[in-house]
Amino acid sequence: MPEKSLAVFEGKQIRRHYDEDTGTWYFSVVDIIQELIQQPDYQAARNYCKVLKNRLYKEGSETVTQTPKATRSFTKAGPATP
Repeated sequence: MPEKSLAVFEGKQIRRHYDEDTGTWYFSVVDIIQELIQQPDYQAARNYCKVLKNRLYKEGSETVTQTPKATRSFTKAGPATP
């Protein structure tokens, strides 16, 4: 199974990474948010995620966690290409 691959959600490609050590899939949150808010501009979706993360952190939400390094570098790759 490839370490990095694309998943399809409603016809759009979502970047993902499989960690064989833990058997866990990591998905690009920015790609998912981009599709959920129907934002064609990748940078605008990225900014939306950043603002949302900061708001959740300020509210004391425990859902905001440290992202594993491998996933961070994976999500910095830019938008998924169709």
